[in-house]
Amino acid sequence: MTTPDHAAESRIRERIEAAGDILPTAIEDFVEDFRAYRFTESDVDAYIEQLKTTKPHRFAPQDGSEEALARDAYLFGNLTAQGNYLRQFGKAAAEQAAARYGNTYASGKPGREPEADKQRRNGRPDHKNNPFSNHPDNLDPRTGGFNAKALTRQGALCKSIGIEATTKLAHNVGVRLGATRPAATA
Repeated sequence: MTTPDHAAESRIRERIEAAGDILPTAIEDFVEDFRAYRFTESDVDAYIEQLKTTKPHRFAPQDGSEEALARDAYLFGNLTAQGNYLRQFGKAAAEQAAARYGNTYASGKPGREPEADKQRRNGRPDHKNNPFSNHPDNLDPRTGGFNAKALTRQGALCKSIGIEATTKLAHNVGVRLGATRPAATA
């Protein structure tokens, strides 16, 4: 058994922390890789680049994840996500993100989704193109239920995009799949 080179390990830790996109929880994994002779001090940068493809779980996500993390943290009230957001982006950014969702940065409570996000997520606010909505184009004026055109479009959606996706469309407007009437308006 060899004796650990603590000075070299310390230099490895510093270089890994300086890389920036490595998760703090993965730093010790890199040190263990160094101890197992998977790379040398001179190969640290190349090893990091190699692991971005072979072990991506060691790196912070880079694909617009700030907004996704903010939603998890402050819209859904996830305390782990709040801590991660605070650690990655700082207190000022955490306070701004929390305010965007009507929340405080150290709260474990769920927030409120901004209207702009709701409209972007749901498309048009009136759901005109959703055959499950209570838009006048989808209703039979005599019965108040869905008209033949809307029912035909609902069936065609099930056939073309599948039952799971069609169920999500129906749930977006508060209706279950197979309903013959739209949800009541508030």
